[in-house]
Amino acid sequence: MNRPVYRLLLLIVAPLLIVALSGLRAYGVDQLQTTFQIRAFIGPEIFELRVTEDPHNSFMTRELQIKCVIACKRRTEYREDVTASPLGGFHLDFGSQFLTIWEGGAYYWVRVYDLKPGHITKIFDEASKEFPQIAFSPKGQPLIVLNYQNADREPRDVKLRGLVWQWDGHQYKALP
Repeated sequence: MNRPVYRLLLLIVAPLLIVALSGLRAYGVDQLQTTFQIRAFIGPEIFELRVTEDPHNSFMTRELQIKCVIACKRRTEYREDVTASPLGGFHLDFGSQFLTIWEGGAYYWVRVYDLKPGHITKIFDEASKEFPQIAFSPKGQPLIVLNYQNADREPRDVKLRGLVWQWDGHQYKALP
């Protein structure tokens, strides 16, 4: 075939494909879109955090799904509806904790999940006006620093400012 025939076929087939795909969407196919996906390596097990959203949802809620996907001793799954958008997440290299940072409205949200075989729990959920800071105490315990005010600071100030939350072995507690 020559080029004019290919172009003619493309002009005829492309609109038909668009109509066919939009018809599939009307029946619920391809309605959820994955907007964020990351894996956490906790010992031999690998957990997957996935955020999906329905583009037709007027409230813009998203579904967070965390599940064990590799080397799982027991089926482990957690689901939660969230309204914030995920920015990132990482393993704290401290046991089974996985920290996520979200943006929603005028706040950054820090949510920490405890990922254990057979059990996933949200152990921390707090907001900050400024981007949160993560540090470690002299004993190696994770510190989460959240700011609720717009504090004046020098451009290269690296001091921790704000409300500091420290892991005590069971939960995060605000330091005085």
